Amino acid sequence: MQHLWSSINSWDNDVLPVEGDIVVINQTQWVILDQDTPVLNTLLIDGGAVYFEPTKNVELKARYILIQNNGTLQIGTENEPHPTRAVITLYGHVFQTELPLFGTKVLMINNGSLELHGMPRVVTWTHLAQSAEAGSTTLVLTHPVDWEVGEKIVVSSTGRGALNNENEEHEIAAISADNYTLTLVNPIRYQKLSSTVNYTGNVSAMFAAEVGLLTRNVVIRGDNNSAVPSSLPECIEETIQQSTKQTCYWYSELYKKGVNQFGGHVFIGGPSNGTSPVRAHIAYTEFTYMGQAYRPGRHPLHFNSMGPMNESHVNGCSIHNTFNGAVIINGTQGVLVEDNVIYDVLGNGLFVENAPGQETIIQRNLFVNVKNSSGLGTAPSTAIWMGEANNTVIDNVVAGGNNFGFWYNFVPSEKGFSNASTFCPEMGLFQNNTVHSQGWSALFINGSFDPINSELCNLTDLDRTVFGKLFAWNNGKGAVCLDCEHVELQDMLFINNVEAGVELSIPTNVNPSTYSSFGPIYTVSDLPEYHLPVIATDNIDIV
Repeated sequence: MQHLWSSINSWDNDVLPVEGDIVVINQTQWVILDQDTPVLNTLLIDGGAVYFEPTKNVELKARYILIQNNGTLQIGTENEPHPTRAVITLYGHVFQTELPLFGTKVLMINNGSLELHGMPRVVTWTHLAQSAEAGSTTLVLTHPVDWEVGEKIVVSSTGRGALNNENEEHEIAAISADNYTLTLVNPIRYQKLSSTVNYTGNVSAMFAAEVGLLTRNVVIRGDNNSAVPSSLPECIEETIQQSTKQTCYWYSELYKKGVNQFGGHVFIGGPSNGTSPVRAHIAYTEFTYMGQAYRPGRHPLHFNSMGPMNESHVNGCSIHNTFNGAVIINGTQGVLVEDNVIYDVLGNGLFVENAPGQETIIQRNLFVNVKNSSGLGTAPSTAIWMGEANNTVIDNVVAGGNNFGFWYNFVPSEKGFSNASTFCPEMGLFQNNTVHSQGWSALFINGSFDPINSELCNLTDLDRTVFGKLFAWNNGKGAVCLDCEHVELQDMLFINNVEAGVELSIPTNVNPSTYSSFGPIYTVSDLPEYHLPVIATDNIDIV
């Protein structure tokens, strides 16, 4: 039976939920959210369903949202996307009680359906068609867009390296009748390139800033004003004995690290039993002020130990201003990640590991300003970090970040919690990706990897690892391969990178002559007349 949230008849004792309540939606209840909620302590969807009313602007506010026992949280459907503004705001602070496994300030699902379907956008990101000088308020795009006045966009850096952060966020003031030209509220601060250069050998290269749409009508966000207790107890001077329990540590500056980087997080996790108990369809949704620094596993959007999820997707979303990565996929296979705009991220933009089996498909995404964080350890930030080989990575662009565009960190298949000691996957597809204005290398490969034709661990049936069609310009380096074994860099274009175009190192305990048939090798089979260096700083080093 369907119930309106706003109706007193939907609730026990004819009383609407109030701030701090624990609300349970059981298997007999289908509740239509037709008004803003107070800040609930917990919304537990225990076999029931909560649907957002499509004709109203509605906000759901809670500290914990838990979906279990085949429950459903739905904002629109694929066939009928949500037409109005729908917001889920997660509340909490670093001192709040955390649930085991799931933490706080969380939307968690371990059994059921999460359906988030904002209004589709014809174009989520595109390129500049004309260069824009500093001080200009006009951007001319390569594609017509259906963006709207008042919406927010990001314009990527086209500078060399990442010494200066020249990525910019702007608001649209006007759009031309043909939808190709944007007028901005404020002028851009740095020059943005759009230029096509022809080289010998029939090679053409386009150097252009990307422009991505950040605004969506469905929003999942962390509250950035959640109250940390304003009056904290003084540290008590212990006078009895040293072993007496100390209380002041919990209120020390050390413990309060992360107070201002404590966003919400979405945790999609459950037992990996061969058939996922979770369905997650996330499209044209905005995630902002998400992720929690200093806390492993607290990411804006986290698929954890789900096994096969080949019907799940993250499509057309924007994920920006986050504190612990963007999309993290652990022990989960088959998720489709496409047409997303990921901007201003601390940590890794997209992280895939421990997922042997069906590939993850990552295509047509834009990553801008993925950067390091002292709250996430010492590992350098990466737009796309891959711990598994058998994934499809095509048509993505990375720009204006601290470190790597793509990092392939190959490890033996028997490592990790979804291990398979008899599974040696073939290399997936890496094709037609672009990286520019990154501080370090566009592509970084480390760790030995021996792909097997048969996918069985038979070292007599080796195959070659092929990375194809990467365009890298204005980075620290183009492609770097450490302890490089059976790797082929194919049909890549490196222009104006600061230190090197390609840098390969061969393991010291291996005779380089054994690599003649399997790599490492750099080929340009589609560009037979084109050879590096293009610019003096671009070169190939074998070390």
